[in-house]
Amino acid sequence: MTSAEIRNTFIDFFKEKNHSVVNSSPVIPLGDPTLLFTNAGMNQFKNLFVGIDKRPYTRATSCQKCIRAGGKHNDLDNVGKTPRHHTFFEMLGNFSFGDYFKEDAIAFAHELLINKFNMPKEHLWISVYEKDDEATKIWQKYFPENRIVKLGKKDNFWEMGETGPCGPCTEIHIDMRSFFGECNPQNLAFDDEQCLELWNLVFMQFNRSDDGSLEPLPKPSVDTGAGLERITSILQGKHSNYETDLFTPLIDKVTELSSVPYTPLLCYGKKIMSDEEIEAGMPHRVIADHIRTLAFAIADGAVPSNEGRGYVLRRILRRASRYGRAIGIDKPFLTKLLPVLSKILGETYPQIVERQDYLTEMIEIEEKRFVTTLATGIELFNKIIEKNPSNIKLISGDDAFKLYDTYGFPLDITLDMAREHGWSVDIDGFNSALTKQREKAKSARSVAGPKLSKIYNELYEQFGDTTFLGYAQMRADSIILSMLNYNGEPCEELHEGEEGWIIVDQTPFYGESGGQVGDTGKMYSNNADADVLDVQRPINNLFSHHVKINKGVFHSLDIAVLQTSEEERQATMRHHTAAHLFHAALRQVIGKHATQAGSAVNHNRMRFDFHHHTALVSGEIEQIERIVNKIIISDLPVEITEMSLEEAQKTGATMLFNEKYGDIVRLVKIADFSSELCGGTHAPTTGCIGSFRIISESAVAAGIRRVEAVCGMEAFEEMLRSRRLIYESARILNVKEDDVPNRIEKIIADNKIISKKLKNAKSGNIGDYLSKTLTNLKVINNTNVIVANVGEIDAASLRSIADGIRAKLDDYVIVLGGINEGKCLFVAQISNDNIKKGLHAGNIIKQIAKIVGGGGGGKPETAQAGGKNPDKLDDALTEAKNIIEKM
Repeated sequence: MTSAEIRNTFIDFFKEKNHSVVNSSPVIPLGDPTLLFTNAGMNQFKNLFVGIDKRPYTRATSCQKCIRAGGKHNDLDNVGKTPRHHTFFEMLGNFSFGDYFKEDAIAFAHELLINKFNMPKEHLWISVYEKDDEATKIWQKYFPENRIVKLGKKDNFWEMGETGPCGPCTEIHIDMRSFFGECNPQNLAFDDEQCLELWNLVFMQFNRSDDGSLEPLPKPSVDTGAGLERITSILQGKHSNYETDLFTPLIDKVTELSSVPYTPLLCYGKKIMSDEEIEAGMPHRVIADHIRTLAFAIADGAVPSNEGRGYVLRRILRRASRYGRAIGIDKPFLTKLLPVLSKILGETYPQIVERQDYLTEMIEIEEKRFVTTLATGIELFNKIIEKNPSNIKLISGDDAFKLYDTYGFPLDITLDMAREHGWSVDIDGFNSALTKQREKAKSARSVAGPKLSKIYNELYEQFGDTTFLGYAQMRADSIILSMLNYNGEPCEELHEGEEGWIIVDQTPFYGESGGQVGDTGKMYSNNADADVLDVQRPINNLFSHHVKINKGVFHSLDIAVLQTSEEERQATMRHHTAAHLFHAALRQVIGKHATQAGSAVNHNRMRFDFHHHTALVSGEIEQIERIVNKIIISDLPVEITEMSLEEAQKTGATMLFNEKYGDIVRLVKIADFSSELCGGTHAPTTGCIGSFRIISESAVAAGIRRVEAVCGMEAFEEMLRSRRLIYESARILNVKEDDVPNRIEKIIADNKIISKKLKNAKSGNIGDYLSKTLTNLKVINNTNVIVANVGEIDAASLRSIADGIRAKLDDYVIVLGGINEGKCLFVAQISNDNIKKGLHAGNIIKQIAKIVGGGGGGKPETAQAGGKNPDKLDDALTEAKNIIEKM
């Protein structure tokens, strides 16, 4: 079977068992700051398992894209060394949310493996939790007792955390050595390389309390995970995942690019591979693995950078590039693997095909950046090896950190290079140097966060979703269901002057989501009125209204009138629809790779972040504005339709990879120009927007640009502001408005001429200063010493004089002082011979600067400083002479 057939067989099997097929979520986790990357199939169902989320199904199946590189689950260091570790992999899974449990989960797994995949049953083994007699008895229906092994909590008990859902798990393993005929089936060591875990079935059966006790869950659930790569290797009869059709085309391409033959992993059988043979094929395997991770992470919105997941990606890319160099690929090459990857996985994950131009651009830029510094880094590495005693064979932490900090070498690359030379690295020393360099610690998380989250979870359990009426009306009569005071604590009353949060049964207020801010407005009851300052959705569609009480007292179960600010809502709607028009126009002008990376829409502007590696030029900005305003003038209807997600996908509507969609979605369509899935509020026609104007464009991260724009009256005000600037500029320059650019260009050109003349004049003055200063030369302790006050001078000229003196002397100690705009300046320079005698330019400068009420410092050979008391300048220079004479 091909890997595609295996994937489809798994999904189709569970579809026939009444499971809903759920698409893979992005590898960039949605709304879960605890994860760098999606690393398991259950991640997207986490809130469903703990009862926070609700879905229209109770059983599901998926094939989830996963990345394990960084954090708790980090397989990076093992990639290429073992037959089964990857940074990117696909996790097949089936899930039950209070539906079926152990009996069916085990029966499904057995039926699929034996009847559908034709797995060799005689080579399969089962592990169960030692106290889970129920699972043991079920497995005994399918396997003899001697093939079912009981293991402890460490191996076969799953926990989400110290408290919360947990339960036993059972795993299906295969004896690889008997499978490949090395030996007959016998007792299996589960921690041995011969044992390959194929499938893990987790039974969420208990809830662990704060005191450690276990209580049965009212609706026990099932979470299973099976690695597609591992199952494929068995069904294709391969020793290693890397020899399957998921990897061989990539490895073949690496072989073609490098002209270095690939040495496959042969892990079982009579011949044991030597370390050298394993190392020989490692570059091919690492590159094949890493390009998968890079493509999927970048396609899903991540960008290589110096922080968080971006830094992990940068490490992965540089590691792959370095391994390419190790097999003779000296030029950037990773993008040449992308078409191959698209052929393997593009049908299953079309985003890597749709975004291939963008992936190519991003990876090429990043790899070129690394290749330019890699040669220098390798040269430094070799010098480190040469200077260190050969009997120690240890690269110091400081040297490893220098490679990291100066040349961008991740530690794992230094470790790889050291290992190839038979050396090791002082990792503790590296970590110590890294810690010292990081001045900014991560901000502590708010203590109130978890507490408030728990309260909202309880409110959601009690009241469920808030009915949102705001698509059709701006006013509604509602029942106050619950209130929280300013500290986030439940309360029965909110009094005049207090702030708090109010939960109602239905609301016309839009709760912040999808980049659109929450509405503002008023809330009234018979006894009180309040300003609604903001509306949030702390969990699913539970709306929480942030209020300030102006008069009276609000009570739980009061009937309240909710009225949104119509003017602000209408303005927000205009800006939201304008954001859709901008997105469509942007993709027309610069390419379809320019997908949304974030947005914020309110009543006075829109902010739109998008994937693009260079700044928009003025011509592109004008073109986008022209397209958007043309659509606005056309007054096209904005059509909004609710439909199933599956139907919406068939329409080709724009969907965001990092957005979490429900089963029913809203399609916002503007003729044939724009079609996006969106839950926000919109103008009824494009003509309502009025006009559109971009006010800024900037970079927010590597590969991410940001545009801010305004529409309606805000755009008109921006136009007036621009007109006033031109008018004032013309008035100041005493020219007509049309002549402002030419006049400014002439002023700049004239300034350049004047600056050049001043520079030439100053150079002549510096020559005079230099000759005069050299007359202060004295020989102290057989050393040429110049300590002089050169008078009124700027910092650059003072340095130039010191450089000129240094060029005329082989052996020198120079300390110069001067005054610029009422402040003291110092420069010191010392030759190497005098540094060896104990003189240090930085230390001298530091001491004398204190005399003039200043500070400064520098290196042993050169330093500079300043001070605010010019009357003490000569005293400071006298002290400099004293210091030099003492040395």
